[in-house]
Amino acid sequence: MKNILVAVSLLLVQFTSAQYWQPVGGGTNAVVSGFATYNGLLYVSGDFSKAGNTPASFIATWNGTKWDSVGGGIKPDSGGLGGAYPFVSYDSILYVAGQFSKAGNDSVRSIAQWNGTSWDSLGSGITNKFGWVVYSIAEYNGELYGGGNFIAYKSGIEEIVRWNGIKWDSVGHGTDDEVNAFTVYNNILYVGGYFLHAGGHNANYIASWDGTKWDSVGTGMNDLVLALAVYNNKLYAAGSFTTAGGSPANNIAVWNDTVWAPLGKGVNGGVRDMKVFNNKLYVAGLFDSAGGKPASEVASWDGVKWSNVGAGLTGGVVGLGVYDSSLYAGGWFTRSGKDTVNYIARWNDTLTGINEISNKVNNIKVFPNPSSNGKFTIEITNYELRIAGQKDEIEVYNMMGENIYNTHFIQTQNVNQIDLSGQPDGIYLYRIISNNGELIATGKLIIQ
Repeated sequence: MKNILVAVSLLLVQFTSAQYWQPVGGGTNAVVSGFATYNGLLYVSGDFSKAGNTPASFIATWNGTKWDSVGGGIKPDSGGLGGAYPFVSYDSILYVAGQFSKAGNDSVRSIAQWNGTSWDSLGSGITNKFGWVVYSIAEYNGELYGGGNFIAYKSGIEEIVRWNGIKWDSVGHGTDDEVNAFTVYNNILYVGGYFLHAGGHNANYIASWDGTKWDSVGTGMNDLVLALAVYNNKLYAAGSFTTAGGSPANNIAVWNDTVWAPLGKGVNGGVRDMKVFNNKLYVAGLFDSAGGKPASEVASWDGVKWSNVGAGLTGGVVGLGVYDSSLYAGGWFTRSGKDTVNYIARWNDTLTGINEISNKVNNIKVFPNPSSNGKFTIEITNYELRIAGQKDEIEVYNMMGENIYNTHFIQTQNVNQIDLSGQPDGIYLYRIISNNGELIATGKLIIQ
């Protein structure tokens, strides 16, 4: 018996590598690109018109259980194209930018502010022409910065502006091409994009701004910088480049205040976003290897080595966010391995689900467990979410995180069967997911 307990304990430890990407309430009907946490909710932006079964124009909230709209949402420009992209929460207000002309019932110019109950414009807005777009916003030294591909409305300022609480102003003559990313590092604002000059200075795709003047960051990169992040007190830049500071660096590099350095072999495709989560730097984009090892569009860096993130995602990842102790990814993807995840997915990097049942189920029994023949019965009583005739999905995963079994849980029957008789002895994880994509229950199955 002691040996069995030791073996099971070892398998449970190993199971951390078998975590998976989960669907988020049925997902959205088009690309998700931005995330922010505000007033205890996860705000999600993109080009979608529906989140779950909820109409939501370009923006929606997720509370961990269900989707909701945001004050009538955001409306595209007259051409019908557009989207909401970056967020920043500053001084108790949530700011969202992108390419749009209305927020709720207010006319805006590619940037709007949300106070939790209503929308408002921000001065005269930023852009003044269809097709111009704001890609990034950030707060720095008490001012709001916006960058993108535009000429600012009523000012003629190109690519980057700042809001001082009264009006939009220039940022030291700006950059000579589009701005895609901001981050604050050592009290300096770092800016990445497609530019070669900032404030008249040579600045190859990355520059720094101290509030009064621009400066270069080493000799920069040889191509586009799309993402910036601070991790372990160092500045990281990523995008679509092959050199940083004149040295080889595959799409991502770290700045040590003197020179740029690669992160091992880097990743083999463009990076769109980075986020720090659970003491690791997560990187997302359009790649299928990190550090020379398979990693489908999302990978993590722990300061020494690269790791994949479960089965990864397929279709292209645009943005990452953190909410309620989980990592969220958004983009063009609809799959993670064999699982359907429509444009948004959730990753939890801790050992959850083992011996834990969602509080949406009052009473659940799995028997026999362990099973000698791989056949299990799941019985649920007092099912709070019961809808007569609704068919929920039962998924089973092996220790490699592979989906090896699916069937429907018919709520009106209470008792349902799982047949894993063709599988080898071991520990498996099951999930029960409602037909709208909500995770209802998780647990373990043991064959021995």
